Amino acid sequence: MSRSIQRALRAIQASGRPVKVARSRLDGRSSPLLGFVVGLSPSLVLLHLIDSAILLDGYVVVRVSEITSVDTAFASRQFVQRALRLRGHRRRPPAAAFPLQDVLAVLAAAQARFPLVTLHQERRNRRVCWVGQVQSFTPAGVVLRELTPSAAWDRAIWYPIASLTRIDFGGSYEAALALVAKVRPNPALQRTGARPPR
Repeated sequence: MSRSIQRALRAIQASGRPVKVARSRLDGRSSPLLGFVVGLSPSLVLLHLIDSAILLDGYVVVRVSEITSVDTAFASRQFVQRALRLRGHRRRPPAAAFPLQDVLAVLAAAQARFPLVTLHQERRNRRVCWVGQVQSFTPAGVVLRELTPSAAWDRAIWYPIASLTRIDFGGSYEAALALVAKVRPNPALQRTGARPPR
């Protein structure tokens, strides 16, 4: 399945069409992700997200192995494309060569360009996500200093890399939190000897 999905994503990226990406084992009753494929590696795909107001709103990275179907022939595709074109919204990656070789590379690159990232552990809980700033990471996990929904700093928590199913960044919600909390990107982030907090 992963190889056929990989081939389909590569063709979709070349076509420039919007796509609905479904992960049936993780999405549950929630809608598929809607966006443009703007980056692809053997293990990860980067989407420029289209929100419910038909606006480009940030990026999401998910694992190719967890995608169960892709759809470029959905009923509203032409409307979505035309609305974005009339609004002057164009798909683009967050950087010319955004790294997608592994989750750690994604986190470091996202944190270097955007003030906040959002982590999801959908296999554990589909309804919860964590927004914050990456403090450090190792091959096994990442330390995220979390922000509350009221933009107040909370504790730093260690998340195992293997548990992460989705990473979001560059969206309007993260931007609003960063504005209130006065957070900036962290281009100096590097792999450290961080360990899970006790």
